[in-house]
Amino acid sequence: MTETRSLRRWIAVVGSGVILAFAASSAYDAWRLHQQVTQSTGRELSNLARALSEEAERSLQAVDLLLTDTAIWYRDKGARQTGADIENALRMRASATPQVSVLTITDADGRQRYRSRQTGEPLADVSDRPYFETQRDSRVAGLFINPPIVTRSERRAALVVSRRLETPSGAFAGVVTAIVTLDELREVYNAIDLGAGSALILTFDDGRLVVRQPPDPRADGQVFSDLTSQQASAPRIARSPVDGREKFIVSLPVSDRPLMMSVTKDAHEAMAPWRAEMVGLALRTLALVAVGLLTMSLMLRQLLRVERGEQALRRSEQRYALAMEAANEGHAEWNLQENSFFASERWLRLHGAAPSARPMEARALFLSLDLHPDDRPVVTDSLHEHLAGRTPELDIEYRVRLSGGGTRPADERRDSASGAKREVGNEAANETLSDTLDDGEDDTVWRWLHLRGRCLSDAAGRPTRFSCAAMDITPRKDAEAERERLQAQLRTAQHMESLGTLAGGIAHDFNNILGAILGHGEMAQRRAGTANADLARHLDRIMQAGARARLLVRRILDFSRSGVHDRSLVNVDQAVEEALQLVTPTLPADVELHTALRGGNAGLLGDVLQMQQLVSNLCSNAVGAMPGGGRLGLSVDVLVRAQPVLLSHGTLPPGRYAEVRVSDTGTGIAPDVYGRMFDPFFSTKAVGEGTGLGLSVVHSIVADMGGAIDVRTEPGRGSSFALWFPVAGEAPRALRSNDAEAPPRGDGQTLLIVDDEAPLREFAEELLAELGYEPVGFPSAEAALVAFERAPQRFDAVLTDETMPGMSGVELAKRLLARRPGLPVLVMSGYGGEELEARVAASGARELVRKPLSAAELAQAVSRVLGASAVSAETSGSPGVTAR
Repeated sequence: MTETRSLRRWIAVVGSGVILAFAASSAYDAWRLHQQVTQSTGRELSNLARALSEEAERSLQAVDLLLTDTAIWYRDKGARQTGADIENALRMRASATPQVSVLTITDADGRQRYRSRQTGEPLADVSDRPYFETQRDSRVAGLFINPPIVTRSERRAALVVSRRLETPSGAFAGVVTAIVTLDELREVYNAIDLGAGSALILTFDDGRLVVRQPPDPRADGQVFSDLTSQQASAPRIARSPVDGREKFIVSLPVSDRPLMMSVTKDAHEAMAPWRAEMVGLALRTLALVAVGLLTMSLMLRQLLRVERGEQALRRSEQRYALAMEAANEGHAEWNLQENSFFASERWLRLHGAAPSARPMEARALFLSLDLHPDDRPVVTDSLHEHLAGRTPELDIEYRVRLSGGGTRPADERRDSASGAKREVGNEAANETLSDTLDDGEDDTVWRWLHLRGRCLSDAAGRPTRFSCAAMDITPRKDAEAERERLQAQLRTAQHMESLGTLAGGIAHDFNNILGAILGHGEMAQRRAGTANADLARHLDRIMQAGARARLLVRRILDFSRSGVHDRSLVNVDQAVEEALQLVTPTLPADVELHTALRGGNAGLLGDVLQMQQLVSNLCSNAVGAMPGGGRLGLSVDVLVRAQPVLLSHGTLPPGRYAEVRVSDTGTGIAPDVYGRMFDPFFSTKAVGEGTGLGLSVVHSIVADMGGAIDVRTEPGRGSSFALWFPVAGEAPRALRSNDAEAPPRGDGQTLLIVDDEAPLREFAEELLAELGYEPVGFPSAEAALVAFERAPQRFDAVLTDETMPGMSGVELAKRLLARRPGLPVLVMSGYGGEELEARVAASGARELVRKPLSAAELAQAVSRVLGASAVSAETSGSPGVTAR
């Protein structure tokens, strides 16, 4: 530091210190004197207000004692005395309390009966006065102080203090009142010397004025709500509503009475001594400060130029520091000639190094950086290329490990095959894979950095200095990864949707063909009997193949989500148990089954047959993955997820879920199969051993029920399929009957049959005729509508296909019901879904059934709609729609 700067600082410090010390001393003296005056004024006002409040309370106690004693005397004795005796007694009692002007007894009707003295005014009716109404209406009013009024007894402004009179039985007998005139109050308070600028104000607790001393006409009729809203013994300063001047105010309640005693003093008058003292103190302080400043300015004038130069330099340094901070980048510089390295704190933090431990040697710093193993060679090669002059600048992206470890939470793991997260807590439901799928996983979290730099070289081309800047691009990389994941999900969803649409269309057309085969095959079986064994055997084979084809169509429709489902609340444990009854007999002897059904009464909104199909397909695949035998696990658990959970095939929002898990100890799923296992018609089995629809149907059904799938696998160790479904409510186990019932028969009812497929129409007509109905078939909706309009009352029910050329079945149902409300209508379709169910319900049809129909199913459907029609006719209720 130069001599000039040292001298300048010494002058500024010493001179400023002296001036500040004197100014501080003067300020302290002024503050102390102000506090003394303020405290003195406060003590004076507080003591005066407390004394006046206590005096007012003593006066009120005396009046209350007078009224209480008079009320008791009048109840026990006075009411039975003569008027002269009563007035004489009142006169004697009032004389003992000088602040009471008149003591009056009023009867229960509000008429004044007796006074303690003659006032020159007649006895008045006071039934309209607030004090009379209050005492009459309340037995617990006690001492009531009426706001100032002009009394009818003396025609003077006064306070009326009253108590209730009662008969010995407790009934209202009137009021005893004591009148305290405001003039007498003013005379009492006028004897108190309040001092210049002071005032005494007695108000009610709502701010209404009782008396002010000294009087001020401007205060009459005002409400001083600010006095009653801030009750405190310590003084406060507020502006007076009377004269608009600042006042010291102390407000105290008069004991528990509805009165407030306030004492005020003009702030200007109270602070007059302090202002007089401040004038002399300010003059002395200003004179000394002026002398000190003049001396300092003369001494510093010659040193000002040097000081300005130093200040300009400091401002330049500050601007540079702010610019570096605003760039949000870490900067570093490598001196290659000295092999030294300087890095900013931001640069070190980005690379996971502590700012307090900056390595000065470049090679040691580079080795200390925890770069990703895949990125270290890239960074090294790029840096060497740039230092060799083969690239104009260095521009690379690489990863570094987060400081402090930076690993994922312990309750999340990533499957080595699928890359999907699942919670460790779910392993309790998977006894087979409890310890086999979590080994060898690296959960380190890396930070992505973008580094740009340039090297400076000397005249000979040798690198001398390298400068660089690094910034965190992890959010951008995460966004790119998320975008890629979402795009992959979108492509998968579009692929599955297109395949589902194609499969659904094919299944719908095949349904009509299959319906004719099964229907007429069943009719042929019934008529062939046992006379021709070969014919019966051939028909049995036809029906068996048709049943397999029907199941295949059902799987295709489930995959395309176009089937007709009877959705209800299904007990998950019971559905799984029923599926196991079908699966257990088919298990090989070398497969060991382990079950743990812990779902309780948890209910899912779905189809029982679909739940059974899910379990059957997954168990079949698990058995196929264990050609040499093994362990098949099946469990049901109910779990609550408080946070969203990312699964291998879907995401679970927070909620309560039922988890159905099927696991095996088989060969596992190969990586090339994992990505395609849910594709329709994709199968790893030999030709003729599978349809390739098992897992695709599982995926479709789970998605349709609002669930998600989590697949975990390891080649050679086994696989686990966890199906997660939202719990829709409580569903106790239902008791199911196994008794087979004969197809219900008709009683000559006429049925209108509409189907554009002649074989299906003929099958329905022939079957219904055998069951006792009178069927009438039509190949189109238009022809059926014409026949119906000719004789609307002829038909007892209508059976119509949905998909037909021209008018659809739903449209036909609307027109028929418009002509004849309440007509039972049954819609048949093999290609449905929620949209079709909604349209059928809106049309007014009774039921929607799945094609193809067997003879028993058709007979039961017709019986149901006719039975529902009978019940509806009896109860006059509107029919609903049922999907089956």
